[in-house]
Amino acid sequence: MQEEVLTLASDFDVIEIPYDEWRATQLAQQLAAQGANPIQYPHTVKALSPPMKELEAAIKAKRFHHDGNPVFKWMASNVVAKADNNNNLFPNKEKPEMKIDGIVALLMGIGRAIVLNEDTTVNKAYENHGIRFL
Repeated sequence: MQEEVLTLASDFDVIEIPYDEWRATQLAQQLAAQGANPIQYPHTVKALSPPMKELEAAIKAKRFHHDGNPVFKWMASNVVAKADNNNNLFPNKEKPEMKIDGIVALLMGIGRAIVLNEDTTVNKAYENHGIRFL
C-alpha cells in the first residue's frame, strides 16, 4: 500500500495525503518517513460538512464527473447525508455492509483542498476557478 500511495503521489504532484487515524496511523508514519506529507483528517461533522456541501453543489451544478467506476457508483449510492439542527451534513450508511469509504476519501480530499485554498501561505491552486472535479 505504501509504495502505491507514494507512486500515485509522485505521479500527480500531491501536496498532502489526508488520512483517518483509525487503522492508518502506521501507514501515515511510513509515508512521512519517505517524505510524504500525511495529514490527519478527523471524521467529525465540523470537518466533513463543508466538503459534503461543496460536493453537493458540484453535483447540482454538473461540475462533478467521474469515470463511471462501478465500485465508486456503488459507494455513492450507499451514502445517506445526515443533517443536524445547524444544517451541517455528515455522510452515513444505513447498514454496515454498505461501504462508503471511497466517498469519505473524496470528501477528505475536498476538505483539504478547501483548507489549502484558504491558507495564504500555500500556492492557491483553486484561486481562479474554484475546486475542479474530474
